[in-house]
Amino acid sequence: MNDTPATLEATAAYNKTKQTINELLWTQPDNAELLNELALAEIGLEDKAGAIAHIQHAIALVPASKDALVGPGYEETLALIEAHFGEKEKAIDAVEHLLSISYGGPLTPALLRIDPDWDNLRDDPRFQKLAEQPLPQNTK
Repeated sequence: MNDTPATLEATAAYNKTKQTINELLWTQPDNAELLNELALAEIGLEDKAGAIAHIQHAIALVPASKDALVGPGYEETLALIEAHFGEKEKAIDAVEHLLSISYGGPLTPALLRIDPDWDNLRDDPRFQKLAEQPLPQNTK
């Protein structure tokens, strides 16, 4: 990691976020949304083990099988973590699954095409195919 002013500022912001969330988790240890946000901050801090541990805890607390609206969002965060840290096959498998279901903040092919969080997967033909899928048409 380079030490440019922007990088140092981002690292400080991620550390502050992590500290704040950890303080909240002290009184709400089973708050899946806080765990999700902590995992996202840990991506920015390049803490793969922490990010995976916290998002897996969130997934265990709110599995998609029990909450089809919110649970898959935590699976999406896990896919982002996997993509960020180079676990392409796992991430693409998750993206494929997430594109096949409906949930609260659904992943879409258009989002895959423009969101820089997925940049590490762009050179994979399987990912490219998923990102180019047309949206399903509503039928009545």
